[in-house]
Amino acid sequence: MNLKFYFFILVLVVTMSLNVRADRNPPAKIPPIVFEKHIFSQKFEKDEVGFRVYILSSDLKSQKVEWKTEIYHGTFDQGLETDVQEVYLASLKLQKKKLQLEAVDESGKKYLLDSVKGKLLEPSSPGSY
Repeated sequence: MNLKFYFFILVLVVTMSLNVRADRNPPAKIPPIVFEKHIFSQKFEKDEVGFRVYILSSDLKSQKVEWKTEIYHGTFDQGLETDVQEVYLASLKLQKKKLQLEAVDESGKKYLLDSVKGKLLEPSSPGSY
């Protein structure tokens, strides 16, 4: 093998390593939950500083928000891309017998809310990333 071939391979490897991106997979699609006269859904809000994740209850007929509860938030490390630091919900379920909502984030952390009042039950205050 000649020197030109090795130089070509070196240039190819360096070029490929520069094009590597830290993109993440898209978040899971969490469908709203309809129960009696309510719609339970999630909301992800983001700004330049960080993000917040909420669970909302809306009236089924009027669509008016009855309560909005923050379940966790995160602050961005300004040295990293923001999209790889975001933590989305992985699931949202209604426990009908207990009238509680169970939300689980991508890291596996679980949050329980009173589905009537929107009070965060576990943990007792919003989580943090």
